[in-house]
Amino acid sequence: MVDQGKKELLEDLDADLWVIAKGYRGRLYLGWNPHLRVPGRIGAWSTDYGFGTRISKSDVLDSSPESKIWIDAYLTGSEPSFEYMFGDVTEDADDYEAKRERWQAQCRHYRKSGDWSGGDWFELDPFEEDATLPEFVFTRRADEIWIWANRAWKIAPDPSIFDGEMVIGSICQQRMDHQFYRADSMHMVCEDCGNSIAVKP
Repeated sequence: MVDQGKKELLEDLDADLWVIAKGYRGRLYLGWNPHLRVPGRIGAWSTDYGFGTRISKSDVLDSSPESKIWIDAYLTGSEPSFEYMFGDVTEDADDYEAKRERWQAQCRHYRKSGDWSGGDWFELDPFEEDATLPEFVFTRRADEIWIWANRAWKIAPDPSIFDGEMVIGSICQQRMDHQFYRADSMHMVCEDCGNSIAVKP
């Protein structure tokens, strides 16, 4: 546990593992995995502020040579697995090779940038009978868009109208934000574009 009151370098951190990062004054010292749901975040200590924080490779403006090696090794060792992105897809599945190529491309991007944009795999729960829904509802699972139609989730026939979790040209994309409401006990849905996210009941 990080001691929030310490202004000096923590004794288990290496003074050679420093970076200068966007939004911070002075050096940050690398040292731990914060174990967040989003891969690629790195635990770092600020002696100027006296607290621990989390950064990604894309935040780094300058660093020691040792830190460059440390970050590259950290990202290589923490890249998400194929199963993290696509679940239990067997090698005899029709789309296995295509998904494997997409996963490998995401891993290359992750090692280069520190940002994981491949998403993750999860079970798509159906909406409850009395759910209040707009005409169009979708969700992003891994790098795929799924739409809710005829009371079932189906992969989107035309993913080109989406940019990540945004519908291209939508008011949500313009303001870079969604307006979510509780549609049922397991889902929040954007009232403007229909983006759905799973929530715990």
